[in-house]
Amino acid sequence: MKLIVLVLVMATIISCTTEVNQDEKPNFQNEKTETLINKEDISEALEKQLINNNANYGAVLLIDIKTGNEILSIEFVKADSNCYQTCDTIINKVITPASLWKPITMALLLESNCVTLNDSIDTKQGSISYNGIEMRDVFDLGTININQAMAKSSNIFFAEAVNKCYSSDMSKYYNDFNSLIKVVNKEFVDRLDFSIDSLHTMLWSSIGYYHSIKPKELLSLYSIIANNGLDVNNKRILKSETAQAVHEALSEVVQNGTGQELKPLDCAVAGKTGLTDMSNGNFINTFAGYFPADNPKYVCFFMMQIPANNLVYGNKWTFEMMEILTKQ
Repeated sequence: MKLIVLVLVMATIISCTTEVNQDEKPNFQNEKTETLINKEDISEALEKQLINNNANYGAVLLIDIKTGNEILSIEFVKADSNCYQTCDTIINKVITPASLWKPITMALLLESNCVTLNDSIDTKQGSISYNGIEMRDVFDLGTININQAMAKSSNIFFAEAVNKCYSSDMSKYYNDFNSLIKVVNKEFVDRLDFSIDSLHTMLWSSIGYYHSIKPKELLSLYSIIANNGLDVNNKRILKSETAQAVHEALSEVVQNGTGQELKPLDCAVAGKTGLTDMSNGNFINTFAGYFPADNPKYVCFFMMQIPANNLVYGNKWTFEMMEILTKQ
């Protein structure tokens, strides 16, 4: 008989409101929920996708939004042709977030009043040069607003928005940026490869380069967005209206953007796709998000490293795993 491994998690639910006194302690209640996760099915689904895409390695991470507790972590690395073995090194390694960072840049731009939801930016027919270095979008997206930029993952929109707002005072970008992300932990801040006197570094950091962040650290930021701007200690990090705006943009990614392969799921998901060029003949395909979109409980992260000759766009490869997770 096939052995089914079930992970039973008792998650304490934190009661919070949209307006919180930062000096008050979190209000913990005794209400609990049970979550059954079929780890074996998810492991099989991940391994199948790694084989199908000739991936070098892959991982899945699931975290409870309210508590920050890890619910599920599965990692595989290629041992031989079409043969993978479990490991415990991938999730704890730093990654370049690339487009997964755009929700954080959106939050920064809105919090700093640099951009409004109605502002539009010309994406320069999908190509622009800064100091002789080209930045490209996959498509010519024309003139778009920030929600459309998130849905279609425009590099140029976010770089142009940051350039317009901060190029005359790059130290302000660093200060605003640092104030926003220091909530993760000091280790992440110390890891930043960021120079305030470099326009190139500032603009490329807006689309997720020059950052070295662990998946758990990244998900702590996504959890704040999903939790209406509050962290796990019920401390307000983002304005409620900022968190709601970024949440709506991430929902649009799945409904009509680069993550729409997840749209058919019975449970609505919000999130962001990512594709990182490793400059060594490999790419990392990622997805970070949360569900249910209308009442977020869990934040998730998927990644696989694939060779350039087997490049996979979007997040169709995560569908089976997300289907298992969202049906629990």
